[in-house]
Amino acid sequence: MPMSQIPMKPSIFILSLIASTVVASLPLHAATIIDLDLTSDNSGGMTLASGNNEFSFDGFDVQYLIVAGGGAGGGPTGLRGAGGGGAGGLLAGTTSIGGVQSIIVGAGGAGVTNSVGSNGGNSSAFTLTALGGGYGGSNGNGTPGGGPANVGGSGGGAHGSANNSQAAGTTGQGHSGANRTGNSGGGGGGAGAAAIGLNGGVGSALTITGSSVTYATGGAGGLQNGVATPGADGAANTGNGGGGASDANTAKGGNGGSGIVVVRYSGPQVLSGGTVSSDAGDTVHQFLSTGTSALDLHSATINGDIDGVGDLVWNKTGTLTLGGTNNYTGTTTVESGTLLVNGNNSGTGAVSVASGAALGGTGTIGGAVNFASTSLFDVVDLFDSLTVGGTVSFDTGFGIDNLVGIDWDSVALNTPFTLISTSQTSFPNLGNFEFDNRTPVGSMGREAYFQPGSLQLVVVPEPTTLALLGAGVALLSRRLARRRRS
Repeated sequence: MPMSQIPMKPSIFILSLIASTVVASLPLHAATIIDLDLTSDNSGGMTLASGNNEFSFDGFDVQYLIVAGGGAGGGPTGLRGAGGGGAGGLLAGTTSIGGVQSIIVGAGGAGVTNSVGSNGGNSSAFTLTALGGGYGGSNGNGTPGGGPANVGGSGGGAHGSANNSQAAGTTGQGHSGANRTGNSGGGGGGAGAAAIGLNGGVGSALTITGSSVTYATGGAGGLQNGVATPGADGAANTGNGGGGASDANTAKGGNGGSGIVVVRYSGPQVLSGGTVSSDAGDTVHQFLSTGTSALDLHSATINGDIDGVGDLVWNKTGTLTLGGTNNYTGTTTVESGTLLVNGNNSGTGAVSVASGAALGGTGTIGGAVNFASTSLFDVVDLFDSLTVGGTVSFDTGFGIDNLVGIDWDSVALNTPFTLISTSQTSFPNLGNFEFDNRTPVGSMGREAYFQPGSLQLVVVPEPTTLALLGAGVALLSRRLARRRRS
């Protein structure tokens, strides 16, 4: 009788069911999260618990400024003044961040002739959103922008309105625009105070970038004064509203100023993204281009010794540098970003570098190292190699193109540079191995290949370059010979 047909005793069946239920209900082993201080070298040392040990940066405090795009000023539909554009919403404060942050900078509204302009675009970061300013009116009241409930500064009303003000922003991001009777269009709402009459609302002067800049000022209203005058544009990266045009339907309303996102923190640069500067010991990132970009982890350092039986996993977008004497016995996995081993990892296990991730450094790795076909080797210094005690292996497809951090045009020619010091002499899957498999590099007619031995890199001139050089030398020799004969 086949085993599948042998009847199971009830007691055995019940025990089997209980065992299956217990196994199914056992929790999967969760990764251990280790907090790193991005502003120090983490020299205190640590012990890796059994299983995967990943890193986090929660609790890293930053100051922020988020300013939305300003609204455009109106273009008159007749002989009258149009309303100024509302200022973009403004949010400022401090928060704790970790991981990759999405940054969005809103565009300023576009001014046109003979019509209302357009609202400014929203800016956002850290789950916070500053809302775009409203457009200025053309022949009637200006309207708030950014949605019915939450708006930046409201647009100003156009010439001839009897109302005193437009709706204010309901989240504190912008104040009301003004309307004005008679010959003047109303000013757009600002972040600091509501607009009054012709003038735009007052903005806010802040020094988060290191110098005083006024953000989120409402655009001024236009006039009816017999002079067709376009509205003034709001300055870029201020969120200022555009001015209303004056006196004729051929005059264009001013464009709103684009928004900005600023991030500031104490100490040296540890994040990447935007335009980076320093001020009074702080690092400042300014995101100036409209659209979406990222604020990434830039670098973290562990100079303390790492021990334990667990596995080390680096899965962040930035660079982790290991500078201590490490003896953890688990594996090391580089899932993303870059791992630089500058210390002594001679007591550690195998290292695996995933596709798109990078390994480099000038220290020692005790275990084997495997590079995926689309992984990278970060050449930190051509004169200091990474030493590997175990086997170095490459998945098919890894070659010269997988090297990063080299200025090919400045590398000395015909000089072997040891990238990875190892006792191996054979690398079966490595591309561009030996002279006949060299590949072009740089912009000066050069080729590179891996030389047998301890994984050495050699850069040589292309044959066409040598031929041209030879022809030039021969021509010069003939000319010199003719001069001597004459």
